[in-house]
Amino acid sequence: MIDSYTVSDPVWANPANTIINCTLTDKITGQKFEFSANPLDPEPYGRQMYENCINGVYGPIAPYVPTP
Repeated sequence: MIDSYTVSDPVWANPANTIINCTLTDKITGQKFEFSANPLDPEPYGRQMYENCINGVYGPIAPYVPTP
């Protein structure tokens, strides 16, 4: 699943820094959508994407910014 997309713009999704939001872009169609990577995701690809984000594979993780 991860290989079908490019991953960009990781950002912490909450103040506890336990979930990471990122943008996935389909390599074939170019369609973009948001994904929340979680270390407790029931799907292996969700956990792998979280690990990749933590390890800097998709660039630095931007800090959490509360929605006004």
